[in-house]
Amino acid sequence: MPAGSSAAFASPSSLDEHGIASLPWYDIPEVRWANDRIWAAIRHSLAEMGVSSLPFTLERDSPPEVQWLSPRLHLSQACGYDVVLPFRNAVRVVAVPLYQVDECAPGEYRSLVVVRESSAYQCIADLRGAVCSINTPTSHSGMNGLRALVAPLAQEGRFFSAVRVSGSHEASARAVREGAADVAALDALTFALLKEHRPRALDGIRTIGFTSPMPAPPIVTSAASGDEHVMLIREALRRAVGDAELESARAALHILGYRNADAALYEPIAQLERDAIDQNYCEMPFHT
Repeated sequence: MPAGSSAAFASPSSLDEHGIASLPWYDIPEVRWANDRIWAAIRHSLAEMGVSSLPFTLERDSPPEVQWLSPRLHLSQACGYDVVLPFRNAVRVVAVPLYQVDECAPGEYRSLVVVRESSAYQCIADLRGAVCSINTPTSHSGMNGLRALVAPLAQEGRFFSAVRVSGSHEASARAVREGAADVAALDALTFALLKEHRPRALDGIRTIGFTSPMPAPPIVTSAASGDEHVMLIREALRRAVGDAELESARAALHILGYRNADAALYEPIAQLERDAIDQNYCEMPFHT
């Protein structure tokens, strides 16, 4: 299904045994055990409430974008940019996670704008003519938030000398550290997880600014999901937060809880894109 188009989705009640669940956003190998335990608890609660066709394990072999397009999707996590722009007709927002992470209020996140430690850059304006690394073209944390910072400073639609796609926040950090790029925006929770588990990934870089706070990446389900199915997922999330046996898993992922939400919460992310367009900024990608 082309992004942004409409499609007929099957009801979750008609899903076969190959239903899909994933928690891809902060699923680095060091904390996969935590995501697995949280999904097992969510699955148990959903099964108790009568939901069928639940997968036993989280899907990690296919791209999240492919999963979001499937009517068999029970649960996943997406970028706020995705749920209001390219995949707005494919997924339905269920909840916003409440993360405990430096520089962010629970329910919000932002990115750290990082440069090489040895560079002369001191503020965003100093970055004119620099080489920028973004993780993906549809990332709020790695692209859209940074674009909002530099668009007002652009001249004839451009600010950087080049914008390159790295594929991940960690790869963007490496590009800055090794000199392949001068600047990148790193999601604050990804930054915290790297600091805890792979501190060398952050060696040689420093922070010169932050993007604006926005709602944290949402928990989503298929757009086919009815209100009852969404209510059951929210109840399963509530139980997972209150489960004492999941305390270590929640702590590993910096999860304090979840708050019910819908796509309207993420509209400010789309507004940042519209603002950049209004400022005739053109060097970073836009959803079309």
